[in-house]
Amino acid sequence: MIVADTGPLVAALDRDDRDHVRVAAFLADLREPVVVPTPVLYETCFFVGSRLGAQAEAALLRQVGQGRLRIERPTDMDYERAAALVERHGDWPLGAVDGLVCAIAERLGTLRLLSFDHRHFAALRPAHGDGFELLP
Repeated sequence: MIVADTGPLVAALDRDDRDHVRVAAFLADLREPVVVPTPVLYETCFFVGSRLGAQAEAALLRQVGQGRLRIERPTDMDYERAAALVERHGDWPLGAVDGLVCAIAERLGTLRLLSFDHRHFAALRPAHGDGFELLP
């Protein structure tokens, strides 16, 4: 199982993105679930809609509706963990979405993240391991 961050999802849909080919190929070959936290979905919809238009945003929503992406809603405990991470790493700043990506990955027991955000996620030490594996 892989928990997704916003950047690679946008790149997968934006043919002009420098990482499009790499991410699209990675996702096409993937044989495990991609979990998208709801805050990541909303952030991705915002960027895709504003950059690529309504049709691309609708295509993303259809992928969700067809089960190609598994949506994971944060729990109360995820928000508590994200708050602790945001406070601890306020000098970066970490931010709510990244904090929730980490919290949900911890709850689901995975160290695999689909993210370009090496600055934040490579520096975080998840509660259940030494570090995250950042993909693609």
